[in-house]
Amino acid sequence: MQGFAVRLRKKKPQDVRLAVGSSTLSLPEGKARLTVSFGPWNDIPVEERIDRLRTRVESHGETLGVLADRIDSEEKARADTDEAHGLRLSEIQVDLMTAINQAASGSLRLETIGVGFFALGIVFATWGSIIG
Repeated sequence: MQGFAVRLRKKKPQDVRLAVGSSTLSLPEGKARLTVSFGPWNDIPVEERIDRLRTRVESHGETLGVLADRIDSEEKARADTDEAHGLRLSEIQVDLMTAINQAASGSLRLETIGVGFFALGIVFATWGSIIG
């Protein structure tokens, strides 16, 4: 029974430190924090530090360019989708208006035909009593 209680107890969160990137990764079941460190720079000459920083800046520039392209393509795709959705809504509105007009004119035609048959009924009824 004691082993069962040990399994039910919550585990304490553990801190894990990585020298990889500066961001936070959140998952449904956990959380991780990554910290950037460029490594020990004390023993590196200034020229090499500048070269490393320049390389990282160029890498970030390329990454930003790729992300900007992706954002532009997503904006264009959303605009196209919004336009297609607007056209579809317009088509649906036209179809509904057409259906409403047909229903209204159809009942008008039925009323007209009904009046015509009523008049014919009166004529035949009176004609029948005139003949008879």
